[in-house]
Amino acid sequence: MAEREYSESEQEKECSYSESNFLEDILSPGICGSRLTSEKLLVLETELFVKYTFIILSVLHNIASVIKDITLEPLLNAFGFRVTTSRLIKTRVILLSRVADLQILERFNIKVLYEPDCYERDISNFNINSESPKYSICGGSIGGSEEADILLKNDTFLEEYAQKRFFNETNGICLKKKRKNLVTYENAFSEYSALLFLMQDLSLEKTMASSIGSRMVELGLIKMVSHYSVQAFGFGRNVFVRSRKLKTSCSNRSILYDKNIKFVLGYDLFDLQTLKFWGSFLWEKPLVEGSDFGDYAITHPMLARSSNIIESDSTLSYGGNIVHKVKVKKVFSSMAKPGILSLIAYSPNCILLPVPEKPSYLEFEPLLIAKAGDNLMDDMTVELTFLIFNHIWRQDNERFGGVDKVPFCITYDVLPTGDRKGLMEFVKGAKPLNDYDWKSWVEDNKHNSDTLDTMLRSAAGSSVGAYVLGCGDRHWDNILIKDGHSLFHIDFGMILGENPAFKTPLFSISKDMENAFAEVGIWESFIDLCGEAFLALRERSSELTRLIALSLQLAGRPQTHILKYLASKESFNILENDKDIVKKFVCDQVRSSSKDWETVLRKFTHDKVDPIFFKVVEALPSRLVSRFEAMYSKLS
Repeated sequence: MAEREYSESEQEKECSYSESNFLEDILSPGICGSRLTSEKLLVLETELFVKYTFIILSVLHNIASVIKDITLEPLLNAFGFRVTTSRLIKTRVILLSRVADLQILERFNIKVLYEPDCYERDISNFNINSESPKYSICGGSIGGSEEADILLKNDTFLEEYAQKRFFNETNGICLKKKRKNLVTYENAFSEYSALLFLMQDLSLEKTMASSIGSRMVELGLIKMVSHYSVQAFGFGRNVFVRSRKLKTSCSNRSILYDKNIKFVLGYDLFDLQTLKFWGSFLWEKPLVEGSDFGDYAITHPMLARSSNIIESDSTLSYGGNIVHKVKVKKVFSSMAKPGILSLIAYSPNCILLPVPEKPSYLEFEPLLIAKAGDNLMDDMTVELTFLIFNHIWRQDNERFGGVDKVPFCITYDVLPTGDRKGLMEFVKGAKPLNDYDWKSWVEDNKHNSDTLDTMLRSAAGSSVGAYVLGCGDRHWDNILIKDGHSLFHIDFGMILGENPAFKTPLFSISKDMENAFAEVGIWESFIDLCGEAFLALRERSSELTRLIALSLQLAGRPQTHILKYLASKESFNILENDKDIVKKFVCDQVRSSSKDWETVLRKFTHDKVDPIFFKVVEALPSRLVSRFEAMYSKLS
């Protein structure tokens, strides 16, 4: 059975439900992105569904952990329908579910099993309902100042919120041991942590979140156990605990099982071979340049079906692209030995063996990079967040003088396929900032306004994006120039303020890059655009913090650390009210970056010390190499 064919009215809906509409829906105020409905999941284009699979899973997971008083069946059935009828979506969902600590399918009570005729199965039992669910005050649609007013005016609703959401064991505030004045308190939390939780959970500004926290204290829902300072709630250093008035809130994990919401995600031999190849076979031996993995029939893990490919067997592809051969084009010299993969599809007359001597075939673009040894969950989350930043800048285009003047981040697809391994889209024409020829760039482009404009916008967008997320280890081999006109960042193994052995600057700009920008007259514009780009994101910091926290938590990051870093002065700086002060701080970091001694020291260690370290490690017995890899990943 081919993928569902929509009626004309449905096709019109599909066309009208754009990427921008989708991103606004998942950014919308509310505990769990309540504007994402079954109808919208059904009409979301396959390409967008694939691109944002992890974001969709994050939102669905949060809905499942929060809502107790509505049925999730329509929404999960729509999700199940899309996964069941598309090989590409199914491949990504199952591969992601296999990543350590990412038990998506189990949490949704989805059965995954071998089913040879899964694409012929009658799916009418999905009972897809396009009606939007109606959420209660503590179940989903709450968010923003209007609903916050309801909580402040209705003590019953506020008590229900504290009971079912604030102290929810799965997604509520993190309770820890807290020590104040030589006394240790069990299951306690700081008022600042409470303020950050309320801000991201309800998409509120800090003053409204503070008011809700103060009202919870007045009602006796939370109890202060230390008297360190007296300020508005959230701005002091006091410790609070749960009041005895509230009963312990149990985890909502069982709701899906209680409702018996489940479906079977079957896979046939073609799917089985695809999952086996990308999940394990590709990684069994070190990559060898020039080699290939033999003849296969597997699904391309990133590309949705396109009209310009060689058609092989449309009844077999089900919305994906069929790959018949995977070749290793290049192996890099770094310790992990990542490699560039070429994916090839033969024309229909080559499917039957033996293959003709000169077969007609297509090499898919982009090429892929196979990389082991790094946690690519972080890379994937950062790239998805950059896409959302791009959307916000486009929505706020009047600030920058029009859509063609907004900053942007160049992004690439990332797909973790297991613990510390996965695939990345290869970006052609990219050279590292570390050894970029800026003198030639100036000579070639000093009168090319289009190139200067693109470089200015991409450099500002990528720099601010990396700054907000606290991306560390920003040495100049992790910053690339594409085709002489765009700058972008790669390799996000360190985020939220993490760094190598010593701290690095908040912005990473080489002196040669600064001089080149100054010579062509865009340096001051670059500094100002970084400041404006940051302010545009900061104005939607509550929505962004909520969505970033959902994704990073599912990627294994602790909630408290995520919220505190994004609220800090080195990110959204939420405690500062003066926008001019905030912008000046960011612009000052940009202006001083190339002169910072830490920048010079990091370049020296990366260029001189790291290569010696690699050579020493490669000479060691193989059993010791893995230990040094783990050690080095922590330091760099």
